[in-house]
Amino acid sequence: MQVNRIHTKLFFSCFLWATCLTVEAQSLITVLDSVEHQYNVSFAYNADYLANLEWAYPSQNVSLQDLLDQLAREKQLEYQIVNHQKVLIRKSPAVQHYEVQKSIQGKLVDISSGEPLPYAAIYTDDLRYGTTTNEKGEFELDLGMHSSNNLNFQYLGFQPKRVPIENLAHGGTVFLAPSIQMIEPVTIAEQHVAFSIMNPKAVAIHKSFFNNSTSSLLGKDPIAGLKNIAGFMAFDDLSATAGFRGSSADANMYLLDDMPLIHVDHFFGIFSSIQESMVENINLYKNSWPVEFGGRTSALIDIQTAHQDSLTGSLSVNNLTSSIDANIPLGRIGKLLIAGRTTNTDISNTSFFEFLYKNNNTQNSNENRNQLLSIDPSFRFNDYYLKGSFNLGTATSLIIKHYASQDKFDYNYDRIFQVMHDNQRFPVKEQYEESSDWNNHASGLSLNHQWNGTWKSSWLLNSSGYYFNEDINILLTNPLKPKHGLRIPIMNKFSNQVQQIQAQWNNELISNNSYLVKFGYQVNSITAQISLEQDQEELLSNELSTVQHTLFGSISNYTFDEFNWTLGGRLTYDEFAEKILVSPRIQASYNFNDHTQFKSSIAYYEQTLRQTYYEDRFNRGRSFWVLANDNIPTLSTINSMIGLSYSKNGLGVDAELYYKRLKGITEFALAFPVIPSGTVGSEPIKPQLQLYDGSGTSFGLDLTFSYEHQYFQSQLAYSLSKAEQTISELNNGIPYASQDDRRHQIKFLNTFSLGNWSLYTNFIYASGKPYLDLTTGEFLTTNRRNIPFDKFIKNLNAYRRVDIGVDYQFNISRTVRGELGFSVFNALNHDNEAYRQNVYSIKGTDRSAVFGNSIQMLGATPSLQFKLKF
Repeated sequence: MQVNRIHTKLFFSCFLWATCLTVEAQSLITVLDSVEHQYNVSFAYNADYLANLEWAYPSQNVSLQDLLDQLAREKQLEYQIVNHQKVLIRKSPAVQHYEVQKSIQGKLVDISSGEPLPYAAIYTDDLRYGTTTNEKGEFELDLGMHSSNNLNFQYLGFQPKRVPIENLAHGGTVFLAPSIQMIEPVTIAEQHVAFSIMNPKAVAIHKSFFNNSTSSLLGKDPIAGLKNIAGFMAFDDLSATAGFRGSSADANMYLLDDMPLIHVDHFFGIFSSIQESMVENINLYKNSWPVEFGGRTSALIDIQTAHQDSLTGSLSVNNLTSSIDANIPLGRIGKLLIAGRTTNTDISNTSFFEFLYKNNNTQNSNENRNQLLSIDPSFRFNDYYLKGSFNLGTATSLIIKHYASQDKFDYNYDRIFQVMHDNQRFPVKEQYEESSDWNNHASGLSLNHQWNGTWKSSWLLNSSGYYFNEDINILLTNPLKPKHGLRIPIMNKFSNQVQQIQAQWNNELISNNSYLVKFGYQVNSITAQISLEQDQEELLSNELSTVQHTLFGSISNYTFDEFNWTLGGRLTYDEFAEKILVSPRIQASYNFNDHTQFKSSIAYYEQTLRQTYYEDRFNRGRSFWVLANDNIPTLSTINSMIGLSYSKNGLGVDAELYYKRLKGITEFALAFPVIPSGTVGSEPIKPQLQLYDGSGTSFGLDLTFSYEHQYFQSQLAYSLSKAEQTISELNNGIPYASQDDRRHQIKFLNTFSLGNWSLYTNFIYASGKPYLDLTTGEFLTTNRRNIPFDKFIKNLNAYRRVDIGVDYQFNISRTVRGELGFSVFNALNHDNEAYRQNVYSIKGTDRSAVFGNSIQMLGATPSLQFKLKF
């Protein structure tokens, strides 16, 4: 009896348990509706197909993952969890397709690189239908009689996009734009496109493009590496930055994680102050910029630092500097980027400094002889960057950043040269002392918030500054009669300071009719101070401040795959000038197919914070920042461009015809390029500093051919250009070649990688630089306003340079990798001249003596670098 009761109870319990776990089969759509409420998710699926299916599922609590796995097995379905709230369900490829009345197909690609986007999520507005792209970025979606108006495209790391279904009725390509998003830590390894030309607005440059370390003197310098791109001036070894398409380098806007930088260089501009190891990408806007940026007139260089979610970093040592950088994850809170660099020793004690100055020859036109300077300078610099990214919620992030660089230079020498007096030679002793120091800094804070799937905002607060101070003292005496003979003291004091504080509110909104709208407000406070003193005479002293209020906005079509356009502008009120600055811009492109694109743009820019320069008594150019005022005009340009791009299977071809009109070109210069003369008791000649302003034009053709392979990377860039300027008070108002005029430039870069080895070769060519030949007495006695330049403008010899380099990488441990690099800049030791100018002249002797200064570019300059990566 007892056994029977136990058996009966056990049987009854099993029956009740089985009854509770077994649910009558229902329509699969009804089941999914219940699951949506139970798990707080939304499903996207083909309703016509699922309506014919039934499913009975256990009612006990199981994870959503287990439930979907069981559904997929039993009903021959596939699923994809798009995020925590969306799940796509589709039939398995093994299931035979049924007849449908509406089918949509196409391809999804990255607008920056043209690469396909595999396994992206695609679904209708009501989530009833959905699918994913295959490994080639292709998709096909059966809609039956469904009447949804739009398809939504979503891919990790890219901005979501909504496209009207009718636009894809006959197929087509859909483009997604990259977007930085705060996500859970994920490690993805992929082959990056080093140089992408398919974005009609900007050239996307990945950090791998700067692996070619032979293009700069401090390893893989990202700023110096930009000079290898068509349109940039690549013929100055003594400057890391470069002018673009006939404009000076100050017309370029540099952004570091959305912070505007005043200066980005060290050592009088020779080295960049941006470390290569912390840079992830650079977006180069060559003609038309995003509407939220303004205040410059040439190119926008948007530098984006690395944003790794795992612990990574490097230690690097080369001939001159040591550097460190680290990406430090902070868990769910965020992450931290630290980068710093400093000179290993006094640069003047290195062989590099000797390369810079060994050909600094001073030639006396009366004697026709050269004399090396006896120099004993001291130079050091350092820079650092800190960035913290913090998650304040699922839709809000905060970024705090700070950048700084410092330089200090001391330069002293003594020398003796000969001059003629009463048909006799007598010596002149020169005692030279120069001290210079400068620094750059920038701090920023940005708060980003995603309101919903179509609207996001950001609030930016940035502070940028620059300070430069130079003090030069020279004493010319007769060493045979130091007390009663020739005695000429020469003094130059020069300082320049800029401070800029900027607050900005940005918005991006995708409208219901699928247009991308940008709008916002910016307030900018700028102060610029300049002081120039010569022989205790104040030549220039000015301090100006202004506040600028800017409203900006643009609208772009967001869905059409063939024809894309953007129309926008900035409206700025300048409190100091009491005037409104208008900056409209238009960009349009047409995609013939997935590989070929026509592009065009026209934009008008105005620049109130600008650099001008003066020639000192040594005919050395000194650039300084100043605000536009009653004497110095606002610099403005009209930039126009039409071009064609082609990219397929690693091969890229890009051609751009451009025309640039510049207004407000300025230059300070001494009316007579002489120094005071005389003996003890004589009155010195007072210097006369004059300001010249005018206009200019620049037009030409930029061609780029690039090829990327697994083992080989090559780029050939050619620029044909003509740059002229017109100043009514000079050369009788006739246009003449500007300092940036280069009719031909060729840059040929090659990288070959195999295993742990990488080999680099570069070839650079540029037509000779124009200069005024001052080795004639007419320049010393005639005001340069009245001199016809065509008699004196000559060209230096063409610039040529070949660089070679090699890197070897090796494993030190499972997580640490080493890299040893060796390169030779100007390996064939071509004799390239920087400029020819007169140093100074001395009156009071039998005849004026012009001392020509021929400054040479770098000869063969080796560089060795060792790096540890972790």
